[in-house]
Amino acid sequence: MPQNILKHRITQMDDLNDKPEVQPKRTPQRELIELYPDCFNLKKPRPLKVGIRQDLLAAGHASKLVNSVMYGYCQRIAYLRAMRIGTARIDLQGQPAGEVTEAAAIIARDELALLRPVKSSKPKPPSEPTPVLPLDAPLTSENIVSGHLELTVKLTELPTPVVVKAGMKIGFRPRPRWW
Repeated sequence: MPQNILKHRITQMDDLNDKPEVQPKRTPQRELIELYPDCFNLKKPRPLKVGIRQDLLAAGHASKLVNSVMYGYCQRIAYLRAMRIGTARIDLQGQPAGEVTEAAAIIARDELALLRPVKSSKPKPPSEPTPVLPLDAPLTSENIVSGHLELTVKLTELPTPVVVKAGMKIGFRPRPRWW
């Protein structure tokens, strides 16, 4: 008798450890994809026949929904990789309906390159390190650029000019603004 109770408790523990499958969110796009499982395979997509959008519209699906599904499905990296020259295209029932042309394969390759840029084989030259100067670094004449800089600053009192080097001053000249 104790063995039966032990088996029953082990079975109950196994039931508790089984995680429920997470169901994907039900969206109109997912429902349309699930209507045609032989056509839309999210794990291993195959090229769709030319004109399949019109077939979906003829089946009574809304244009906005069809466009959304077609864009989302055909712009996936796995789908673009499947678009190779001579690969069979499929219709809504998963039956062969033409082949991928060279032009279509080139377009898919270019789209894929835009989505995932290929790293260049040449190593980048090391960038020059920017020098970190101390705050009290001497001001040399080659580092001075003549001109003026306009800033909008809100002050409670006017600052006094500061002598930097050999009579050069960094000052503040307020310009009245009438708002």
